[in-house]
Amino acid sequence: IASFCHQAVAGVLAAERSGFVHANLRPSRLLVGARGMLRIIGYAEPDWLSKIHRCEKGRAGKDFVAPEIVSSLESPDARADIYSLGIIFQ
Repeated sequence: IASFCHQAVAGVLAAERSGFVHANLRPSRLLVGARGMLRIIGYAEPDWLSKIHRCEKGRAGKDFVAPEIVSSLESPDARADIYSLGIIFQ
């Protein structure tokens, strides 16, 4: 589990350095291949989606969304994704 967590955090930070924030991470968005390589899927959602739409897209996903995404009009950053990973890997 520690290896998957490390890979997920590294992936989120690499994506953020490239200008991408997921803002809707959940367990079903983390895929593990046969060799133990973790992949994060779902970065293709457009930026113009409202915060409400992001949260309502999947009912299960709401449990993993950072509170600031729901309660703020500001754009999320990598911290929201790190929060989601903390919930996922707790």
